[in-house]
Amino acid sequence: MIEGYLKGRAGLRAVVVLVDVRRGVEDEERQLIQFLRQPRDVSGKVEVILVATKVDKIVSARRKPTLEKVRKEAGGAVLGFSGVTREGREELWTKIRAAVLGS
Repeated sequence: MIEGYLKGRAGLRAVVVLVDVRRGVEDEERQLIQFLRQPRDVSGKVEVILVATKVDKIVSARRKPTLEKVRKEAGGAVLGFSGVTREGREELWTKIRAAVLGS
């Protein structure tokens, strides 16, 4: 059911994929990202916004290498995010707005 929605929804501009930074990209998430990057039934590309959550749980000195590892696993850009410290909040909203507004 979700596949039909993701492939056929003309107004869909972006999908935010959440990944726990401590676990990295798991098989289900990798499959979802690959699926989202395939051509759709309707015109328009869906932007995949990969968000590595819980970065506040990683020591500051390890954040950059850990995010780089997640980026490599996903094959694209990744945004570090923390609901506790609000790190990455503005950058995420900027990406969502850009995808929705087509900027």
